[in-house]
Amino acid sequence: MPSETYALLDRQWKSTCKILLGTEPAELKAYENWLSSYMSEHKSEKLGNGREAMYQFEDFSPEAKKIGFGSVDFMKKWAPLSANEMKDIDSIS
Repeated sequence: MPSETYALLDRQWKSTCKILLGTEPAELKAYENWLSSYMSEHKSEKLGNGREAMYQFEDFSPEAKKIGFGSVDFMKKWAPLSANEMKDIDSIS
């Protein structure tokens, strides 16, 4: 039986693909090899506050700002994006 986390990710995967592509894909598990094909070993780096940040991207700029998960407020509510902010998917970042 899939975990609760996997079930949630699978639902969100299908919902996102349906919105972006207009069709619901197969289960997330079917795309495991493709989704993980560019994954490499985790890298870690000490941050200025003494905490450690872990990441997996090889091409992170040394000047890029980084934050550890322990410093992130995952429950923070954000204001909805305006129509201008949603013009294209690049503006969402």
